Amino acid sequence: MSVAVNGDYFDWGQITIDVDGVRYDNEFTSISYNETANFTTLPGRGRRPKGRTRGKNEYDGEVAISREMFPDLIRQLGGSNWRNKVVNLTVNYGFDDDPSNAQTDKLGRVKFHSPKNEHENNEEGLTVTLSLSMLDIIYDGEDENSRL
Repeated sequence: MSVAVNGDYFDWGQITIDVDGVRYDNEFTSISYNETANFTTLPGRGRRPKGRTRGKNEYDGEVAISREMFPDLIRQLGGSNWRNKVVNLTVNYGFDDDPSNAQTDKLGRVKFHSPKNEHENNEEGLTVTLSLSMLDIIYDGEDENSRL
């Protein structure tokens, strides 16, 4: 299945949700996520700063799911309390049908919020876009044990 990851369409992709240790594969059509570091400069003598802090990271993103699969997602997340459910997302994607070329990003401690219905008069199906609030992103090849 082709999935758009951060605006790029790959030959294949899969987005998996881990809810309380149970994995679900939904029919997400696209996902985007980013990491922002807010650095602060440290004042020195005179007009020049003497350094900068490591900053605080902020993570955000959004995911699109077909309108017909949205109720299934709500059920998987526990029904009426779905906005408070903390889950982990795994995003697998690649350019070839060969799984050895796969890249895997892990989005940690994610909450879904702010559903936005996209009703356009076109050939594509109806979608619901959900904003993501997350506490970590581990990119492919990054060692999660060496992170600070």
